[in-house]
Amino acid sequence: STCACVEYYGKALESLIKQVKIMCIHGKMKHKRNKIFTEFRKLPGGILVCTDVMARGVDIPEVHWVLQYDPPSSASAFVHRCGRTARIGNVGSALVFLLPMEESYVNFLSINQK
Repeated sequence: STCACVEYYGKALESLIKQVKIMCIHGKMKHKRNKIFTEFRKLPGGILVCTDVMARGVDIPEVHWVLQYDPPSSASAFVHRCGRTARIGNVGSALVFLLPMEESYVNFLSINQK
């Protein structure tokens, strides 16, 4: 959820996954953000680690997976994040990681988002 987390997970993934291009984008990259995003869209495949800066209004074709390490505080933000995988009739998967103390998030979603 923070710029520092994005940088941390990006570096961790780079050391774990050698054959895949991993790129990071967050709010503190004001001038580099568009360049990184444009480069990522041109890749045939890769991983984009980002904060909520990418949750809405961004078109990346053929997203196959959205992994969420921090559940958003609004149900609509959750749906928009997951929706990155289902653009224009495409199919994909989304996964949210929850701590045991966050299990009530499932009920929160079912109440606040149909």
